[in-house]
Amino acid sequence: MVTSSFCFMKNIYIILLLFFLPNLFWQLVAFFFNIERNFFNIDYFLIILAIYYKRIYIGLLLFIFFSFFDFLNLFSQVFPFIRILDLFYLLKYSLLASYANFLLVFLFLFFLYFYFIKLKTYIINIEIKSLLIFFNILIVGLFIQNSWIKEDSRAWRIEAKKIINSQLIQTYELRNEGFLDNFNIQGDIFSEKKIASFSQNIFLSAETPRRILFIVNESWGVTNDEIQNYLIKDIKNNRNIISYKMGELKFDGFTLNGEIRELCQKNILHFNLKDQVTGFDQCLPNKLKNHHTIAMHGTTGAMYDRKYWYPKIGFKKYYFRENFSNLNSRCYSFPGLCDQDLTFIIQREFKENREIFFYWLTLNTHINYDLRDLRIDLFNCKEFNINSNSPSCRNLKLQKQFFYHLNQLISTPEMKNTTIYVVGDHSPPLYGNEKTIFKKNTVATLVLKVR
Repeated sequence: MVTSSFCFMKNIYIILLLFFLPNLFWQLVAFFFNIERNFFNIDYFLIILAIYYKRIYIGLLLFIFFSFFDFLNLFSQVFPFIRILDLFYLLKYSLLASYANFLLVFLFLFFLYFYFIKLKTYIINIEIKSLLIFFNILIVGLFIQNSWIKEDSRAWRIEAKKIINSQLIQTYELRNEGFLDNFNIQGDIFSEKKIASFSQNIFLSAETPRRILFIVNESWGVTNDEIQNYLIKDIKNNRNIISYKMGELKFDGFTLNGEIRELCQKNILHFNLKDQVTGFDQCLPNKLKNHHTIAMHGTTGAMYDRKYWYPKIGFKKYYFRENFSNLNSRCYSFPGLCDQDLTFIIQREFKENREIFFYWLTLNTHINYDLRDLRIDLFNCKEFNINSNSPSCRNLKLQKQFFYHLNQLISTPEMKNTTIYVVGDHSPPLYGNEKTIFKKNTVATLVLKVR
């Protein structure tokens, strides 16, 4: 009886070890890149089962198959993308980004070899009863956990509150949510209705400024005058500023809607700009034929298909994360480079071009307003009666940081004689009492003239 119990416990320990090892490998990868992953991927149990029934090649294929989805959920938190085919486009840039990524490939192959050697050695003497008991424990644990814990995850931001999960099922759910389905809809994307935009100041201008920095500022909403003025306090006091004007614009939509609003003065019916062929000729970059038209965004060009439609609307040059393989920069509110680390590109382009339209879509003030992106804290929420632990507080801290770095940029000699436009893409997507801090469906606007 004692021997039987001992053998049973030994079997459970062996199964646990074999199940634990691949999860440990990917968990270490997640830890190294500081990204989220549910610790136990239940999919790997099927590999143990295949090896138990001496289906070695099936087990190997399953291991590669399930590891791919584990990798996919981790990779998309560093290099986000919409379409699976863009994964291969981004892989080459990720390998150039760091030699550590090459090392990871070799470590995976070594682990694959080591794991299957051990798997074949230890699984032979396991009893099927032990396997079934272990599997039932996993299922019961998964069921109890799912009843108590809810996660709010996106394909590019996984919230790993759960201990046990299926990476395969998680990938399917994240890649088939309604928001992403908008990128596969066919048919004309543009609505016939013209939309009000802050950029109409340029569209309707009799004399277009020769040097324009146009910034669509992620999640810049409208609060009370005291807070709005405090956000741009340093800019207002900058001796290089000839004039400034703050305002607001009514708008309800996503970032992509906000971009097309400003760049084309149009509304969109869905998000599949990749397949859209017509309707781009009157977009602002296409109209500014005498200007060098340049766009910049700190995340991947595959995100929201920007690498496909930025050229269509007239940008002759564009910078995305994959253009900066050697830049030691990473921010977390949305996976990508830190905005403050990209201002040198603006300086360089304005130094080299006398007539320029530079479009900058910022990134680090994206919900969930991750304070890991906050390098300098200049906004005391308590002074404005805002809960210090709230999303609104984090948003305003990151916005204050953005305008601090914008003020530094304005002070550089490269930005002389430049007109700067700053407008929110949409109001901060907040809920409950948080919404009362910002005006509903309203974005802030700011126009500056640099001496």
